[in-house]
Amino acid sequence: MGLSASQKALLDRWETFLSRLEARSEELRTEAGAGMRALIDDTLAAQPVETRGVHNALSGVEGRLENLPDKIDKAWEDEAEPLFEEENEDFDGTPDLHDMGIDRRDDAKARLENAVERFKLRWATHLYRQMWPQVEAALAEVAECTQCGTGLTGTDRRYAARVTCPSCSAVNQVLPPAVVATYRAEAPTQFALEAARTKREAIERFRVEVDRHSRAHDWAPESIESMDKWEAMEREYWQTFAQVVTQTAWEPAHKAQELVDSRMEMFRKQTLMLDQRWRRAKGL
Repeated sequence: MGLSASQKALLDRWETFLSRLEARSEELRTEAGAGMRALIDDTLAAQPVETRGVHNALSGVEGRLENLPDKIDKAWEDEAEPLFEEENEDFDGTPDLHDMGIDRRDDAKARLENAVERFKLRWATHLYRQMWPQVEAALAEVAECTQCGTGLTGTDRRYAARVTCPSCSAVNQVLPPAVVATYRAEAPTQFALEAARTKREAIERFRVEVDRHSRAHDWAPESIESMDKWEAMEREYWQTFAQVVTQTAWEPAHKAQELVDSRMEMFRKQTLMLDQRWRRAKGL
């Protein structure tokens, strides 16, 4: 049996409400985007190492956008859920209207939350992409001896180093230029999160599918194959993240694998190792 006319009408009204909030989110992001572009341009023109204002502005936009999922929860609890419960027909062969309403709610909230994350990453990475010409110019600068002013050629300006002056033999503590240090401290994580974002969203969708499959089958436990797939997806996410974050931070290649191993060990301890069926299947 399918949905009745009144059930379809209720579901349509709920979807219309959710769509309006998603449209509002898009409007807010468009408005905020113009302001973010101007703020980043002004910041880089005035003092490129003072990035706090940009990140504070992103947090402010995030706060405004996070009100929308809260509105969905309030609308569901105060108005929609009682209507869905009233229209629900809980017997075999009929769709569970209440679950359908919950699924629409959760899907809309996920889309809103993902849009916020993508917005933040778009403008955070824009900041550091626009900063790069200044970083590149600073990397080409030749450090000078603090005692005699001789150029300390050959010094890699990406890293701090102790350099002996070839002219006066003074030992200099050479630090990266401020804009280089700022870029190295802040940009790698943002670029890595951006590169791996689609993989994180895919993992989140997969976990929702697993939960809904379990619900549809009398809350059957997740299969070992599904848990293995989850682990593989997590590993792929962290491999992407680690490769970008270490390359952008000018770290040695082995650091990427160390990061992956560390995150995967934490993942297994916090999820898979808590499931006795998985442990038995793996001989643990």
